[in-house]
Amino acid sequence: MTTLVHKREKVFELYSQNKGKLSTSVSSLKEIEWELSKNVYDTVEQELADAAIQINLAKDMVLELTEKHDSIEEGLMLYHHEKMQEINRQLANFWKVTYKGGDIESIQIKSDMEKDSKKTTSRSYNYRVVLNTYDGA
Repeated sequence: MTTLVHKREKVFELYSQNKGKLSTSVSSLKEIEWELSKNVYDTVEQELADAAIQINLAKDMVLELTEKHDSIEEGLMLYHHEKMQEINRQLANFWKVTYKGGDIESIQIKSDMEKDSKKTTSRSYNYRVVLNTYDGA
């Protein structure tokens, strides 16, 4: 008889545990239903569409700015090259007028862009004076 009482107490204990779990689950379900009924999530699809539009606009702006940056940089490089040629022409003319020696034909300024892998936005130039001799050395 004690085993039946013991089994009945075990069943009652399991019943009570399951009843508590059911009560907790029902309570959680009611909270979730209440949360969903608040109309907070009604505009989620529109907000997602707006965010997608903003992302696409930002990507387009980055692409456009990159293209403009590249165009400006290309124009700046061309301007730099033209100005260096102009300076070297004037320097060659001044050299011919002022230097009376026979060993150096002309001088010019050369510029090399320094490649720096760490900096992608700024450029650095190294300038040097080159002597051109009559013998081509």
